[in-house]
Amino acid sequence: MKLVFAGTKMGRQYVQQLLKCGEKVIVSTATEYGASLYEPHENLIINNKKMNYEEMLAFIQDKNIDEIIDTTHPYAVQVTENMIKCAKSLKIPYRVIERDSFIEKKGINGLILAHSYEEACNLLIEKEGNILLAIGSNNVQAFQKIPKNRIYIRVLPTSKVLEKCETLGFTPKNIIAMQGPFSYEMNRIIIQEHAIKYMVTKDSGTSGGVEEKIQSALDMGVEVVMIPRK
Repeated sequence: MKLVFAGTKMGRQYVQQLLKCGEKVIVSTATEYGASLYEPHENLIINNKKMNYEEMLAFIQDKNIDEIIDTTHPYAVQVTENMIKCAKSLKIPYRVIERDSFIEKKGINGLILAHSYEEACNLLIEKEGNILLAIGSNNVQAFQKIPKNRIYIRVLPTSKVLEKCETLGFTPKNIIAMQGPFSYEMNRIIIQEHAIKYMVTKDSGTSGGVEEKIQSALDMGVEVVMIPRK
């Protein structure tokens, strides 16, 4: 039995390949929404609960997992570290299917690099103009020092995500709740509609829509602040 940690489109595609080859697979996602994107299959089991290291270790032992496959988002650092620790502890294979890096593919021309969300916040706090946070919902709290009326956040349209954003003080006017990835044209519409001057993004790889996101911003004169992978 293979255990695949998959919270991205690329991960779902990889799981489908395994199933077509006759493999029995357990998929672990961080959310119920991520789990709902999988079609039922006789060889597929879904786990939609987040697990810490101890829970992950017990789960792997209980399900007799013989290989751990990591197709998580490149910024899911803690989950990846726990997978590697479990694999070493139980002496089973660990394999990572990693998205390509935008920076490695395209370079950093036109980008402003910030090595943490806090650094990105500090770079933008004295600037003037609207900011688009295209980083998901996990780290929007790092931008609390910037006035909320300057920030537009693009996040998944789930109740938990929206509740978090509202708890942090963001109003519906500044929450763009949509599922990506987004096309070049859609990014341009969002930038124009909200008069965006700065965009904060991550190096999520081409399958995550980052190339279309960055190109649309640069073509419209928007300054792009990127959080590179560690």
